[in-house]
Amino acid sequence: MFIRQNQTFFGNGNWKSKMLVIKIIWCCLVFAGSVKAQAPIIDILTNSLTIKEPAGGGGEETDSLLNFHSLLNFNSFATLQCGSITINSGFAMITKYGGTVEMGCYNLVLKPGSKLVHNGRLRTQAYLLDTRATKTYGGTVIFNGTTVQNMPSEAAFNNFTLDNNAGSGLPGNSGISGKLTFTNGKITTANNRLTVGFPGNAGIITGAGTGKYIFGNLRRHVPSGTVVNFSLPIGDSGNYAPASIDFEGAVAGTGFLDASTLALTGPPPVASGLSQTKYINRKWKVDNIGVTGFTSYSPEFTFVNSDKIGTPNTALLVIRKFDGSTWSTTTNGTRTPNSTEALGITTFSEFYIGEAAPIPSVVTQPDDVTVCYSDDAVFISSASGEPMPAVQWQRNDGAGFDNIDGTTDGGIYSDFNTDTLKLSNPEVSVSGYLYRAIYTNINGSDTSDAAILTVNPLIMAFSCQTDDICQLGNAEVTIEVSGGTAPFTVTA
Repeated sequence: MFIRQNQTFFGNGNWKSKMLVIKIIWCCLVFAGSVKAQAPIIDILTNSLTIKEPAGGGGEETDSLLNFHSLLNFNSFATLQCGSITINSGFAMITKYGGTVEMGCYNLVLKPGSKLVHNGRLRTQAYLLDTRATKTYGGTVIFNGTTVQNMPSEAAFNNFTLDNNAGSGLPGNSGISGKLTFTNGKITTANNRLTVGFPGNAGIITGAGTGKYIFGNLRRHVPSGTVVNFSLPIGDSGNYAPASIDFEGAVAGTGFLDASTLALTGPPPVASGLSQTKYINRKWKVDNIGVTGFTSYSPEFTFVNSDKIGTPNTALLVIRKFDGSTWSTTTNGTRTPNSTEALGITTFSEFYIGEAAPIPSVVTQPDDVTVCYSDDAVFISSASGEPMPAVQWQRNDGAGFDNIDGTTDGGIYSDFNTDTLKLSNPEVSVSGYLYRAIYTNINGSDTSDAAILTVNPLIMAFSCQTDDICQLGNAEVTIEVSGGTAPFTVTA
């Protein structure tokens, strides 16, 4: 049926007319004509609009039913054909404030150059297919289908409700400035990003939980002022693993946090200092872009039972930060069977959780060493630990232990950051010095026993040659000395 003039329909409740039989099985409904050289205007002035499948499943004589319960303004050229409403270039679909549009299983296709202005409630079981149209979402868009429903690329929703167990996908970046409500299903961003809120306003996220969260990349704006329990409802493909942030000090600026979480593919990196057998099988990443003013923050990370590898003692779990090249420890906060908190952090990064690996432990204690003058000396020690601990040898000259470096005692030391400390030709003057090794990693340190160095002087040896001389004659004496320590004294 073609409508070639302006028509206004009034009514409350269901409205059905044989004059408007829509045979949507392999046919279409077309709005055409012009008003002042523009597209026609068809106002449906009621409370909601429902577009239903034909009751008989598509028989040729089956009428479909349009239920009007809303205020819908088609200021457009629109085509309804086999499950889609198409808004063509140069035309617009406008939904008034306070109204509800029930799309049912029909796609809304926005052609390049078209316009969708939505200020009411738009509920669909199908797709909003974005093809670079101009869009204004001023109300609430509800996805309540039974198969995956993708958000339009670069969409900017006011309020969005997901009530679809199959979930929603993001073919491109999308945003929700007002309220994001999870009823059923999760939003999967893939390599794209979902932004919630706007500069200075975090928006609202409600209803998140098991099976209802953001899988992928969440960007959430942070409001100014006191900010606690700042929720980041994220998870991976199968599990909800949110993060929550408490900021210390008033937040300033108009920045946001980017957050995501993924399951690990193996134990945490050894450099983290976390146990390789008892850990939480995931990592969280939180980046700060432009959030200022706060002095520190305390993050809490939540995990599910299946994340626990090796039955870790959750009362002993610690959080480790990785800044891209450097691992650091954190101060423990509240720990529960399914969450762990860190206190007083100042920078954002990746976070890993597990029991701490054992601190370094000295395995081989250095022995006392005795050498003769001009001989080299060697001290040996060793320790266990994960990650492999760093070594620093120290010496005590009677005034306390100091770290050894390349200039200590005239540069006689080498390999002072290994298990084997070498002394090249130590003087008798260093005899009696004490030496020890300190082993350190991210989890702590252990110090070896002190060992003493003894440097013995060589015994002096000389030879004489006997010559006969006359009384009152002159004599010349030559002494050749080897060994011993200069200076030497000769008594005639």
